[in-house]
Amino acid sequence: MRTFKEYFEQQETAADTIALLPGGFKPPTKGHFQALKYLLDDADRGVVLIGRKERDGITADQAKAVWEIYSKYLNKPIDIAVADVTPVRSVYEFAGNNKESNIIVGAGDKDEDMKRYDYFSRNIDKYPLVNVIKIPLQSEGISGTATRELINTDIDKAVKYFTPEGISDVHAKDIKEILDHPGRGLPEEDAEYRGRKVTLNKPTRGDVKKFKVYVKDPKTGNVKKVNFGHGGTSAKRRGEKTMKIRKSNPKARKSFRARHNCDNPGPKTKARYWSCKKW
Repeated sequence: MRTFKEYFEQQETAADTIALLPGGFKPPTKGHFQALKYLLDDADRGVVLIGRKERDGITADQAKAVWEIYSKYLNKPIDIAVADVTPVRSVYEFAGNNKESNIIVGAGDKDEDMKRYDYFSRNIDKYPLVNVIKIPLQSEGISGTATRELINTDIDKAVKYFTPEGISDVHAKDIKEILDHPGRGLPEEDAEYRGRKVTLNKPTRGDVKKFKVYVKDPKTGNVKKVNFGHGGTSAKRRGEKTMKIRKSNPKARKSFRARHNCDNPGPKTKARYWSCKKW
């Protein structure tokens, strides 16, 4: 995952017009796509700054991978980076380091979104080339919360709901695979495991392994903890390396799924089932 700092270090100062679109983008929707397209009408290139915070299981890595697909449908160069701290802070850092460039900052349609960039207007002598624009509501205000809920219940319907018009079937499938996760479509139920309440079929960060999930064994009716993934806090304490999932890399994904026979992942009470679902 390339961070904002890594992205910026590769840039050269240029007297062009750059459109900045900061946001959480969990996930990037057709509204976000149209917002960037709106800004690009008056810019030479665009920069998307993604928030690091995970939302309802959707990560910055996944958001970046979806944006990389969207960028193929825009007619101007697009750079995509994950903010080191917050997208807003990255906007100010970018403006401070590119004072010779014309910069368009895209803000949401709410007054509070514009207020985040009041510093530019109050210090116009310091930032004469920065223009903050309130982007009109796009795609009828598609809801991020509703999108995430739909992803959890019916990802096929979700992809049709939130992706821009004109996305190819191949790219729609890629987006589905990027956002799919273990437990998608399985009911999240409250249960008890060793005297404490847990949620079934909802993978979370693990301790023994990188991830853990609680499931009900259909044979016994008992709740079982399944640890899966390479690494975890125990591995870190032992000084062992942890591995990063590279599901957005088609070659790595194909190789993993072939090695583990993920077309037939077995029962959900086994680690292989959840590892395959993760990939």
